[in-house]
Order: sequence, then C-alpha cells, then structure tokens
Amino acid sequence: MRETIYQERVGHVLALKMDRLFRDVQIVLGSVDELNEALALISTFSTKMEEHWILRLNG
Repeated sequence: MRETIYQERVGHVLALKMDRLFRDVQIVLGSVDELNEALALISTFSTKMEEHWILRLNG
C-alpha cells in the first residue's frame, strides 16, 4: 500500500477502501433488516400465545 501511495495512486487506494466500507455497511444493514423481521415474527408469536392462554384460562 505504501508503494501505491508513493506512486501517486492514492485515489485508487481510497476508492478500494470506500468500496469495501460500503459493502460492509450494506451487509450490516441487511442483517439489521433480518433481525427486525425476526423480532416482528417473535412479537406476533408471543401475542398469539398470550391470546391463546387468556382464552384458555377464561374459557
């Protein structure tokens, strides 16, 4: 990398680093979306179970 910088190809090095950064950010955002979907599913399941037990206990 030092050679690249000294040979004045700094822009190329920065472009490579920025590309990697954006790919990492996309991966993280994708993971966040997956976690949000999983949490929504868990929340729905939990609510359904609560409703089931309330009906069963009152029923």
